[in-house]
Amino acid sequence: MLVSQDLTAHGGTYFELYSKVALGQFYKDEKTGKAKVQPGFFFAFGGANEPHNRYLYGDGAASGGVTNIRYGLSIASPAKSDVFWPVIRITRFELLGDENKSAALVRETSGWHAEATMVWKVF
Repeated sequence: MLVSQDLTAHGGTYFELYSKVALGQFYKDEKTGKAKVQPGFFFAFGGANEPHNRYLYGDGAASGGVTNIRYGLSIASPAKSDVFWPVIRITRFELLGDENKSAALVRETSGWHAEATMVWKVF
């Protein structure tokens, strides 16, 4: 669970509940026994109060409540980094609520997001 409280720009609050299910563990590291490849499915939903929504979505945004969902596939590498920081993630995102979707600053109400993270040992 994530809770974010803005202190200067708008004073709003955002929350997000996130859940992930590992689908398997492959190519274990010989030294640590941890998986080098761990595919998984994730789901998250977030919400906010009126000051946050107005700041992020613009005039006409909802006064509060659940505002967005995210779900998709991720590939983590527990042998190299924390499982909460996947090396590859493909996300479908959707904005919820007619008020939020039609608010002044909204340009996209749904779409796809892909990210890749490089990991290397520093110490």
